[in-house]
Amino acid sequence: MSSVSYVVALLGPALASATMSLTLWLPFFIGISLLLLAAPIVGTLPGCRASGDMEHESRPLISSPQLKAARPGDSLFSAVLERFRTLHSIVVAHPRNFALLLASFVLTSLASSDTKLLPQYISKRYHWLFASAGYLLSVKAVVNFFLLAFVIPWLLRHRRPTQSPAAVLDTKANLRYANLCLAVSILGAFAIAISSTIWILVPALLVYALGSALPVFTFSLLKSPAVSPQEQSTGREMHIFSIVMLVKTSGSLLGAPLMAGLWAEGIAMGGPALGMPYFVSSACYAVAVLVLSSIAVV
Repeated sequence: MSSVSYVVALLGPALASATMSLTLWLPFFIGISLLLLAAPIVGTLPGCRASGDMEHESRPLISSPQLKAARPGDSLFSAVLERFRTLHSIVVAHPRNFALLLASFVLTSLASSDTKLLPQYISKRYHWLFASAGYLLSVKAVVNFFLLAFVIPWLLRHRRPTQSPAAVLDTKANLRYANLCLAVSILGAFAIAISSTIWILVPALLVYALGSALPVFTFSLLKSPAVSPQEQSTGREMHIFSIVMLVKTSGSLLGAPLMAGLWAEGIAMGGPALGMPYFVSSACYAVAVLVLSSIAVV
């Protein structure tokens, strides 16, 4: 799924760059048109046939606060507080490793918010047009696609053990590869921050792209006995996945204004300070390494 999404990431910046040269608003209208085309396609997807699956699919993680508040004696605040207590109870019911993994999701989502600044960063620091920056980012997407479509599947196919403690070995391997991706991301983000010329930035972007395989290994850790109990119902697994996506979204919501603020400060200071968002991103990845290294595997 990730490799397929990077096909779009590969074509998107290049298409936007080419059409932007014709009319500035053309990429925007193309994007809106593609979204309108996607809506009827999503409607053709088959639904769940089993009633039990349908019940799990339709059960929300957080009930509507408005419906809760409509009950006599309930307030909006108490309804939201009750939902957060439910989330907390699910998290504490799992081993400590689960909370550490959630913390790593927050940190990596926050750190990866710097990628949205790359076109502005390239344009401002190296005096490139946005159209030219889009073509350069397409090169980064090529590395992402090749890594996720070929390298990672080959790696997963050839490292799977056949011995009895396979789950433990898988967990250790996923942690090792996740930390390796984080180490590459630290190096890549730091290299982008200190890149004084475009010819230093290009290899820095390629190194940073190698860390895009991180979600493959961190999401795999959710199935590990060291992180989640082995015996779980379908509904509980869906709740866990929903919590992870909620945590990742929270990290992105924190990262977007943080990176924008750092970018504004960097512009005001000028010079090497333009790389401030990427210095902070590198530091967040470093803290994520410490968090993941704290996960205990017995």
